[in-house]
Amino acid sequence: MSFYRPPPKKLEEVVFLLTEVRQIYADVGAGVFAADNLMALARNLTFMDDQPFAEAIARNSTNAKDADKIWQLHTYWWAGRTALSVPGDLVECGVYKGFY
Repeated sequence: MSFYRPPPKKLEEVVFLLTEVRQIYADVGAGVFAADNLMALARNLTFMDDQPFAEAIARNSTNAKDADKIWQLHTYWWAGRTALSVPGDLVECGVYKGFY
């Protein structure tokens, strides 16, 4: 079994069941997020309406997979903005291509 997915024989069943769960929550108006190996049910998703953040993602994404990481990217966005209020320098290490 892969770390990121179930055995190939079960993948279709897992996708079907997760789609059903997502729809159940959506039908009652609960926030649902599903992307980048993350499914969050009935959580606050107001970060998705953050206009400066959305514009930064649109400006800097090189492909659709970058936008799929929106939850993770917003966490970095929040941490970076928060760090601006702390005296000193901010250094991020191990960024590979620097998207984060």
